[in-house]
Parts: sequence; structure tokens; C-alpha cells
Amino acid sequence: MRRLYLADAQSGDVIEDVFVINNKQFSAGSNGKYFIKAFLSDRTAQLTARMWNATREIYNSIPDTGFVYVRGRIENYQGNLQAIIEAVGPAAPGRFDQADLIPSTERDVGEMFARVEELLGSIQNRHVAALVQAFLDDADLMERFRRAPAAMSFHHAYLGGLLEHTLAVMEIAEAIVPLYPGLSRDLLLAGLFLHDLGKTWELTYDCA
Repeated sequence: MRRLYLADAQSGDVIEDVFVINNKQFSAGSNGKYFIKAFLSDRTAQLTARMWNATREIYNSIPDTGFVYVRGRIENYQGNLQAIIEAVGPAAPGRFDQADLIPSTERDVGEMFARVEELLGSIQNRHVAALVQAFLDDADLMERFRRAPAAMSFHHAYLGGLLEHTLAVMEIAEAIVPLYPGLSRDLLLAGLFLHDLGKTWELTYDCA
């Protein structure tokens, strides 16, 4: 079945797919019944979502941020669309395409990574070269480096964004370092390569 992107959704539409969920809240309404409020998003838009007659058990089963399977409907509330969740559960790995949920870089990931390797391969100091090579040899880390976003918002907040951002600042350094003879090109390139690697673990973009 063709995916209904949230940007195309209209009041009355049924949704039954995987979405990104975040900022969940568990609250009591004026009638004393509990409900869950959260944000649902895909690569095109974000909507407020509510689940009525919710329980603490359901709330605890939903990740704070991550990919979830949702069945529900779209409603118009005070002039704004919102998603009414009827069922929610874990998203099965391999059953959906992350590119449908999180924006991705428009540049070629393989070409960008090859350029990063080329720049790092030109480092002359053998100790600095050995340090960066230890990271390059970590296949799992480099796979995450190629896929991770650089941020949740503000800049390069999409799959492949961390690699794109890292290459961009390395290219800037390569261009300006000849103007500053006192700078160590080797340390500058190594530092820029390493400066955001922690985001491969900090930012959530896999299944919850």
C-alpha cells in the first residue's frame, strides 16, 4: 500500500504505518480520563498526536523518541490537523524505509566518505595518522558515521548529515589553512574529523 505522507494528509484519512514519535506526555483530561499526547512525524511534516483512554502501561511501552507503528486517523481540531492514535507499538526493524521518515542528504554518501578518507590519508604526522586510522578501521562506527544526522534541528538534521557537515568543515579548513602558517594542518583535519563523532551514539535514528 502506498504510504500516506503527513504533509498530504487530510481530515478523515486513515493512517497505518511507521512514524517517528517524540515528546510524549501522559495527562489527565477534565473528565478524569488519561490520554497520551506526542508528536508524530515523517520526512514531510510533523503533527500533534493524541491517544484517548490511555493507560500508564501503554505510555511506558512507547519510546521517548524513536520509530513506532501507528494505526489511527487524521482529524481537524480548531483549524489544525492532528493524529488520533488508536493503536501504537514497536516498529519492526527492516519493515520500513528510514528515508520515508527522516530527510536524507542529497549528496552521494560514498563520494563524501571517500573524500574524507582522502583528506585524512594526506596527514603527514604518523602519530596523528595512526589515531585517525584507528577510527576509520572501526567498521561499525564508520557505518554509523555515514548514516547519522548532525543534529536534531538547526543544521544537517537528516540522514547522512553528520558526514556532510564533517566533510564541509574539513574542506573549509583545507582551503584556509595555507593562510595561517602557524596552524597544524594535520591536527586541524584530525580534530574536525573527530569533533562530532559522539553524535553517532548521541542521536537516536534507529528502531526503538
